[in-house]
Amino acid sequence: MTIEERINSYELEFAKWQDSVPHLSESGEKFYGIWVLGNDYKNKSPIKLYGSFPPNLLKRIMAFFPDKKSICHAFSGSLPKGDYIRIDINKSLNPDIVGNIEELNIKETFDLVIVDPPYSREDSLRYGFPYPNKKKCFNNLVDSLVKTGHLVWLDTMMPMYSNKTVKLIGIIGIIRSTNHKFRCLSFFEKI
Repeated sequence: MTIEERINSYELEFAKWQDSVPHLSESGEKFYGIWVLGNDYKNKSPIKLYGSFPPNLLKRIMAFFPDKKSICHAFSGSLPKGDYIRIDINKSLNPDIVGNIEELNIKETFDLVIVDPPYSREDSLRYGFPYPNKKKCFNNLVDSLVKTGHLVWLDTMMPMYSNKTVKLIGIIGIIRSTNHKFRCLSFFEKI
C-alpha cells in the first residue's frame, strides 16, 4: 500500500473524526497529524498498568495497516492476547516472548512492529526494570521486520534511526488531555 492508501484506510475507519485524518506532505512521502484523544482516564486493559495505551489508540494505528498479518507489540505491557506476538521483560504479564528487547535474538519476522517503551528513567522505576537502550531496541526490532515492513514507535520523543535502514513516513502528535505527557507516534518503513 502507498502512504496515501494508508491514510485513506484510516479515513474510512474513522470517518466521523475528520479532524484526525493525517495530511499527506506535498512530496507524498510523509504524513503528519495531531490526535486529541480526550480525557478518558479509564485504563481498559485487564491489568492496571501505568502508561497503558490510551483507549482506541491501537485501533487507530491498525487502521493504517489493514494489510499486515504478522504483528509484534514490543514493550507490550498489559496488552491482552490477540493476533499478534507480545514481547516484554516482565514475565508476570505473560507476554508471548519474555526478554530484554535490546538483547533478544528475535527469530520471528514481522510485517508490523508497534513499540511503546518506558518514556523516562522514572517510568522504568515505576515498572521495576532497567531503563532500555532505545537505540539498541529500535535497531533490534528493525532487524525483525521484513523488507518494507513498518515500525510504529510511541514515545515522548522521536527515536534515533538511520536512514540507511528505515525511512520516516509519518508523525502524529498525541495529546491525551490535561496532566498527560504529549507523545509522538513515529511511523517508519524498512528499506
